[in-house]
Amino acid sequence: MALRHPCEYEPAFQDKTLKFFAHHILEMYQQTLEDTYRPEDDNYTFWTKFFGRVKNRIIHLLDTQQVPDNVSLVDRSNKCIVGFGQTECRFFNDSILSPRKKGAFVRTEEFEQLDLFSTHGRKTYFNFVLQEPLTDEEQPRVALVGYDYYNHQPVALWEHDVSNKPLFVKSDDFIIPQSTEFDDFKPKFHEDKQSDTASNEI
Repeated sequence: MALRHPCEYEPAFQDKTLKFFAHHILEMYQQTLEDTYRPEDDNYTFWTKFFGRVKNRIIHLLDTQQVPDNVSLVDRSNKCIVGFGQTECRFFNDSILSPRKKGAFVRTEEFEQLDLFSTHGRKTYFNFVLQEPLTDEEQPRVALVGYDYYNHQPVALWEHDVSNKPLFVKSDDFIIPQSTEFDDFKPKFHEDKQSDTASNEI
């Protein structure tokens, strides 16, 4: 079955909006690669910095109203759930079409109680996914993917084009990590900004 554009499920998923978030995700990825290219760094130091930076960048952009229209912050904990129109979206490092994280299909109670059929179409899980390159010749992929509510199979896809923006690549001895999500790491910086929501984190 051909995958549809996410905007067919949620009008707020416009290309310019998706490019905006993909740009920031890739910028944090690039900066974190450059900052953790030391013998003391490993998967833990890289992904802790990367996910903390992405989460805090997204929250800052939303708090300061620097995001496109019809985008809101639903959960500022390490789940980092963003609302696009009427649809909730989360952020992961995982396989784009075959996610392994259970959190890929976890949303707020309010979302789970919505009718299966909304104004815009069938109820669907949406995630922004960064997929790590497997070789030095590949580039990281960032995509917005929609998954069927019942069988979790992909039904919608938008992918950011990074072909004209080469990124710094780590050496061969950097191990490709397993899929991760914001809940896997809880950065200790900016704790003062998160203390009011700590009780909501898992």
